[in-house]
Amino acid sequence: MLKEKNLIFMKVRRINRKVKDRLIIEFKGKKYCFSLLSLIIFPIGTIIFAILVIEFFGMRENFWYHEIITKHSVFLINILFKVSANASYSPENYFPWSIDFPSNRGTYINTGCTYIISMSIYAAMIIFTPNSKDPKTNEDIIWRKTKSILFSLTLIYVFNIFRIALQNYLYFLGNPWSIIHDSALTYFIIVMIHIFVFLFCNRKIPELFVSVYYSGKLLYITLKEKREKAIKIRFIKKDY
Repeated sequence: MLKEKNLIFMKVRRINRKVKDRLIIEFKGKKYCFSLLSLIIFPIGTIIFAILVIEFFGMRENFWYHEIITKHSVFLINILFKVSANASYSPENYFPWSIDFPSNRGTYINTGCTYIISMSIYAAMIIFTPNSKDPKTNEDIIWRKTKSILFSLTLIYVFNIFRIALQNYLYFLGNPWSIIHDSALTYFIIVMIHIFVFLFCNRKIPELFVSVYYSGKLLYITLKEKREKAIKIRFIKKDY
């Protein structure tokens, strides 16, 4: 009797293993199946890559990016609002680049102003998004990832330039910087832009969302298998 129940238990375990190995999710007519390694690398690689990029652009030697942001913002301010804004460089300051106006009002451009944090996170997420093991689904993944990176980074960069230009112009007009920079409306617009970028990336790369769902499904199957194992063991011990 004991041997028979052990065989039943082993059979259930094998069936569950096969389910996990063959777990396929169909989404919009395509099949998605991911390796366990790619699912593990996804969050870890995203975090590490994003941190490295942020640290790289946070070094003073790489503040050339601040210069680009500052000069593009000044150019836009002068084109849109017809004021004599200038991009100033003060090497004695830790953040040397600033936007100055004839009225002596101005703002410094720090690393947070460059939106390099959100850009690095998006780039990392797209790069490390797991690829489906299904050949047909995976055939154009590189092109889809490339388009998503180009679109997301370009949109965030352009939005940021417009944001800096508008906020500095409002500051030039005499509005308090705390209200311009930290208002609820400002944060709402920023959040909506990032949501739009995320939805676009998710549309071009369904693997971004499907892999998360796939991980949850895999975890559910694993926990269910462990629960069935525990029940079988208790049942066998009780009978024994």
